[in-house]
Amino acid sequence: VLYTHNQLYGRWLTRRKPEQPKSNRTLRLAFYTEKGAAFLYSATDLEVLMPAELATHPYVGSLGPDILDPALTPAKVKKRLQQKRFRNRQLASLYLDQSFLAGPGNYLRSEILFCAGLPPRAKPSQLSDEQLRKLATETLKLSRRSYQTKGYTTDPALAEKLKKAGERRRSRRHYVFGRAGAPCRFCQSQVEKVAISSRSVFFCPNCQS
Repeated sequence: VLYTHNQLYGRWLTRRKPEQPKSNRTLRLAFYTEKGAAFLYSATDLEVLMPAELATHPYVGSLGPDILDPALTPAKVKKRLQQKRFRNRQLASLYLDQSFLAGPGNYLRSEILFCAGLPPRAKPSQLSDEQLRKLATETLKLSRRSYQTKGYTTDPALAEKLKKAGERRRSRRHYVFGRAGAPCRFCQSQVEKVAISSRSVFFCPNCQS
């Protein structure tokens, strides 16, 4: 089993032709086939593991459920939110912890909390049962939508409307992430930004009050 961790700067690139793309990044790994190629740039954490080693690997062995696993349901996410080791954590911090759920990153945590209507510093233990259910549902819905649409968390109909209005892809992809100072798409309040767990989280102070 090949294990790689992109961290903040690693990046995979794929090509339909077995040709290496031009890049100023450091090439770490390359796979070639007759029908295409894949290249890993800049990542520094690479290992070849035996299958039996996965469970005891210091990082892989500590990962939570894969957010894209079809067997992962809102009920299971809700149950994890209520577990003792997670329930008193600030949500904006918890959603970067891969031992809670494997997959969500910085933009997803902002988008999930916005769609769930929850402030970044709220804790699972402070939420009602209905709020926990909504958070669990939005967690899976937005993560899977982002995967299926190559990075969009906005509703497809809204994204298309914004595209026709001339909004750039980088902006129309998200509800709040990367939009500090811009109006909330729902209430027109100004989107704000705060640093939590050394990363910027974006939120609407009105919709997420």
